[in-house]
Amino acid sequence: MKKSRAIYYFTLFILTFTSLITPAYSEVDLQVVPYSDLITKLTIKDLESFIKKFHPETKNDIELTCLETTNQKHYVGLWHQLIISAPLKNVAQKIEDFENYPKVFGEVKNSKILSSLNHLQWTIQFENKAPAFFLPNIHYQMDYSMAEIAGSKLYKYHLSDKFKQKNIQFSDGLILIKEEHGETKFYELDFFQSNWGLNIWSESINDMLISDLELKYSVENLILSDSDKKTKIQKTLLEINHDKVFEKCLNNKLNFQNIYSKLN
Repeated sequence: MKKSRAIYYFTLFILTFTSLITPAYSEVDLQVVPYSDLITKLTIKDLESFIKKFHPETKNDIELTCLETTNQKHYVGLWHQLIISAPLKNVAQKIEDFENYPKVFGEVKNSKILSSLNHLQWTIQFENKAPAFFLPNIHYQMDYSMAEIAGSKLYKYHLSDKFKQKNIQFSDGLILIKEEHGETKFYELDFFQSNWGLNIWSESINDMLISDLELKYSVENLILSDSDKKTKIQKTLLEINHDKVFEKCLNNKLNFQNIYSKLN
């Protein structure tokens, strides 16, 4: 494990070093990415159909489904489901409190709202901590939108159309939250691809899981020090691994193109 992680960081260093001659941001035309248009068109009804067919309700606090794309082995897809012991309004407030993300998510160093429209659309500038001490921090911008119906909120997000971080090619996703019996069902669909040229499935899914748990524990108002929160998250991750949820996700990826075709 230590050897593979060292190789991972060394390769990141080489690839990042060669890119330092250009700015962290570059203005580009909007690229057509594999699922940007699809995610834009997805409705709450589509998502409920997906849940029913491919991710049935369970009593587990966390469920994962890994989603792959044909001929795109580095294009990471993940459907994750959480149960948060708090009402929907508390979860929504935490999601929309973008400038306080560094207090919730350990990997976020800075976040700033660049624009906002009627609390329905936002452009957010992020600075994430580098994955290794010898690498620069990661800067990027995301566009968010929100739609609301009775008892549910649907957030969609993607890399900003005008500026894209050099080492992140695609990042698209959505969050659906639904309140049931005083709890909130949290569903998230994420697709991510970098140009690091590595098989980053395990690292990416682990980071997404940690972010899920950071949000869950923050919304549930657990009074934890930073060290206690890290301990609790690591304990939960060990429990997930013990139940083979993590390994099952990686070893039983579903093809998202096939899944989407069956929803229609």
